[in-house]
Amino acid sequence: MVETPEQAAAGMASAQAGFVGVALLFGLVALVVGGFLVGNTMAMTVGERVRELGLLRAAGATSRQVLGLVLRQALAIGVAGSVLGVALGIVLAALMVGAVGASRAALVEGLALPIGGLLVAAGLGIGVTLVAAVAPAMRAARLAPLDALRPSRRPDRGLLDRLRPVLMAELPVVLGGVGLLVVSDLDAPLVPVLVALGLLVGGALATAFVLEPMGRLIGRPFEWFFGAQGYLGRANLARDPARTGLTVGAMMIALAAVVALGTVAESAREGTERRVSSILPGGHAIRTGIALDTEAFRPTFEATDGVQVVSPVLEVPAVRVTPDGAEETVVAGIDPNVFQDEGALIIDGARRAEAFAALRSGGAVLVPATLADRARIEVGDVVALARPGGVAGEFVVAGIVEHSLPARTADGALIISAADARDRFEVTSASLWIMVPHPDVPRPAVVAAIRDTARDLAGQSLTPRELAGDLARSLDALIGLFDALALVAVAIGALGIVNTLGVGISERVREIAILRSHGMTVGQVQAMVVAEAAIMGAIAGVLAVAVGLLVAATLIGGGVSAELSAGMRLPWPLLVAVVLLGVGVASLAGLYPARVAASVPIVRNLTHFE
Repeated sequence: MVETPEQAAAGMASAQAGFVGVALLFGLVALVVGGFLVGNTMAMTVGERVRELGLLRAAGATSRQVLGLVLRQALAIGVAGSVLGVALGIVLAALMVGAVGASRAALVEGLALPIGGLLVAAGLGIGVTLVAAVAPAMRAARLAPLDALRPSRRPDRGLLDRLRPVLMAELPVVLGGVGLLVVSDLDAPLVPVLVALGLLVGGALATAFVLEPMGRLIGRPFEWFFGAQGYLGRANLARDPARTGLTVGAMMIALAAVVALGTVAESAREGTERRVSSILPGGHAIRTGIALDTEAFRPTFEATDGVQVVSPVLEVPAVRVTPDGAEETVVAGIDPNVFQDEGALIIDGARRAEAFAALRSGGAVLVPATLADRARIEVGDVVALARPGGVAGEFVVAGIVEHSLPARTADGALIISAADARDRFEVTSASLWIMVPHPDVPRPAVVAAIRDTARDLAGQSLTPRELAGDLARSLDALIGLFDALALVAVAIGALGIVNTLGVGISERVREIAILRSHGMTVGQVQAMVVAEAAIMGAIAGVLAVAVGLLVAATLIGGGVSAELSAGMRLPWPLLVAVVLLGVGVASLAGLYPARVAASVPIVRNLTHFE
């Protein structure tokens, strides 16, 4: 009745089904981050080529030709990126399948390539790139030749106007993700995934609006560490809030995925521990290979040193008779006194004492919560149970069990009293024996004695920690693969920082040359750029913690897995690590732009006037 290590993977089936939906969500995170960077990059590219486009317009190019030029370039980028992305995705999938198969976190046999999924992924990449290019292309096409040749006369657009094209570019990502969820027919709630995507995209767009106040707050430690270079780096963030905000938002999405996934995993571990602890009174049990007669073998179990109470669990293969037919189930006969005294089983819908009193009186049953939800069974209803081919007997539902004893059926066992199992189903043998230790005996001595008894009977000793550990290891292996997807998005976000800083440096070459002419050293120039990147990473990390926790709460509250019913538990070390990861990755991403800034020629840029 209690899961062995071999049964642990089967017991994680429902959790894995839910986490597949979560994995798809965080796979989409990488695409969302890419969409933000594509939109930002296309806007910067068109902005940098305004003079070139103006010359084309002055030479006779029509607005339609300029529009087509930008869109064709975007199409070429989208096709190249999609082909490369699909190829790398297949390689990553092969590595993940190998890792899953080796860890036995899930049953996989070879690498299956879904042609439809690959086409959808490629279409999403191309579509996002084209949509991201539409708004910049239309803006370029609307430029008059004289306005384009005099960029300083261009009207300055508001922050919201500059963010609107990027938001439009993200719509295909969200819609494509919804379509992929639907066509994949995954057992994952759709609404929580949609809300989670909305939180990620909304949080990234909101980053541009909170960038300046957060920069002043979070930038203080960096000003203290870097000195004047830190102050200049922080001040540079406000030069183009839309561009910098989108870059920080892309990094925030990637880090928020790590936070959300880690929080979901930590909460699932807590749910696993709670479930296992609630079904094993006293924390110890012995499972035997075959069912042993309870009267003949009870003295052997009771002779175990340090054990105070021995209680067999009687397993009955049965059917639940309904107006629509018979449904296979498993009935477990327990000693209500032992389970009540040890605080085992979490009962909903009725008072705990009343539920166990009903079991002792006979004719009562505790129904697993999953079965109660599916069959709409409530406390006080009557359930008909019988052996296959036998006469059905009626049992009154005395309570709903949040986590029942594991059985061959997905819902778990329906629980009755051991007396009813003997009298009404004629079962007198058990393969699971609950071993309640004496409180005055040291735990190591009890564990050793129970293991000796289990070995003598060719059985296996069980403890909640061992069972939870087996489940947790299976879960950790699965979650580790999903973390890899989120870290891919982090790497994409780092490339966005490199791109944004590079463009910013190209716009500030004269300013950097002036600073160098007044005595700023090469190292100080590099420190200024690295400080700017580090502050961007710190802002992304702090916002990622907030948004990631909101996403995790949405997924947990939406019931993506039964293992999350215990609620949300915060992984504090991970939250700190994510902020440090954001600072570290962004600082590394700023090294190359820092070297470029340090190599800016002083004299040539001082004598350059627009």
